[in-house]
Amino acid sequence: MTTVGSTFCWKALILILVIGNSAAIVWNGDGTNTRWALQCDFIGRDFKNQISPGDRCGSLCKENSPCSHFTWTNYNGGTCWMKSGYVSEFDAVSKTNDGAVCGFLKTTWRPLLRNAEELAYQTRNVVTSLGQTIKAVLAG
Repeated sequence: MTTVGSTFCWKALILILVIGNSAAIVWNGDGTNTRWALQCDFIGRDFKNQISPGDRCGSLCKENSPCSHFTWTNYNGGTCWMKSGYVSEFDAVSKTNDGAVCGFLKTTWRPLLRNAEELAYQTRNVVTSLGQTIKAVLAG
């Protein structure tokens, strides 16, 4: 059995984890059409990779449609992982190994409101699923 209080606690915990992760990433590139940050990654959505120096990864993304965002790592001497799909800075995750740098083209980012709506939707789904799991476990 779930209560309003426990549901609220789970939502608050999920929100804290998401906000805590995104707050740790410091974005650069204000005033340009490419935002980038150190020690971060966008998980998945890779469509192409290319060996390159880190400072070329944003340019490679611009040159290779449908690239919308990227992650550069020191894998294989330096690899640019080009990715596709709508993205924002809140989709990035902290990554402290392999010299990762991530970024996105501002022309392909999701507005914050869209991200907030998606987070609310995902949070509802997680809380609902968690509530069903707990109910099933308690029922025996």
